[in-house]
Amino acid sequence: TVVIVGGQYHLWYSGVAADQHSRIAHATSPDGIVWTKDAANPVMDLGLPGSLDDQELIHPFAIYESPRFRLWYNGYGGTPDAQRILYAESLDGVSWTRHPVAAIDLGNPGDWDDTQLYMMCVVRFAGLYTMFYTASNTSSEFGIGYATSPDAITWSRRSPSAPVLSPGLPGAWDDLAVARPIVVQSGPEFLLWYGGTRDFQTFSWGLATAATPTDVAIPSESSSGLHVGPVRPNPSSGVVALETTSRTMTLAEIEVVDVLGRRVWFGTRRVPAGTGRIEWPGRDRNGNLVSPGTYVVRVRLAGEEHRRKAVVVR
Repeated sequence: TVVIVGGQYHLWYSGVAADQHSRIAHATSPDGIVWTKDAANPVMDLGLPGSLDDQELIHPFAIYESPRFRLWYNGYGGTPDAQRILYAESLDGVSWTRHPVAAIDLGNPGDWDDTQLYMMCVVRFAGLYTMFYTASNTSSEFGIGYATSPDAITWSRRSPSAPVLSPGLPGAWDDLAVARPIVVQSGPEFLLWYGGTRDFQTFSWGLATAATPTDVAIPSESSSGLHVGPVRPNPSSGVVALETTSRTMTLAEIEVVDVLGRRVWFGTRRVPAGTGRIEWPGRDRNGNLVSPGTYVVRVRLAGEEHRRKAVVVR
């Protein structure tokens, strides 16, 4: 995995030592072509005996959010011995602090991901970390799953348990397994490139697409008495409105962020008693029309936050 920070390329990769165990190493480059291996390698060694990564560390995936690097990787070990998705943080990309609990552990017995977890990809979407990951079950069926997290550490899987991408129909080039997702969010879609095979000897790349979720989950009950409905219209080319119901008239804070979490607009809005609506004019803090794309409208009141996705078109 490669991340560019301040014009410098950072690469984390797994390497196999003479003892046949894999560890994670680091290299840097000014141009993405000529690389210098870090003198501190491996920057992540095998974990302590009995830990979730005491046998292997492979498939690193990193992002940078100032001031820290976030890294998800596959660790092999633990009880039972299995490959899981683990998490670590670093301020320099070299010295890492590992989280002691798996970011995503094996699914419950009988779930599609109850045996091994493999390569993953994480993107920021609608104010959440969104992970696409590879997994298999006791029948050696492979698929690509989906999970979300508010903090990069605590993850919620899709419910009920099911992959979001399964192998192709019998006779297809990917009818045995799909794996190694690489995902970007583009407008109203996720674009997912993946490896597929029908024999585990020859692999090819495929592309799948899916509409991004229209609504971001919010609490079903609100102690403040405020409930925020869906965005109307969505997509919108002008004013973005959210339907509300409230026990009393009140003032709520409204914040709009883009898919990278950058604040676009902020203000307060009067929420009427009963049924009503609150609006965002589709403009930034300087009064300019925002660019087409996906935005998250956050409505805050009495310590609660309601989030809704809005797609802006021009």
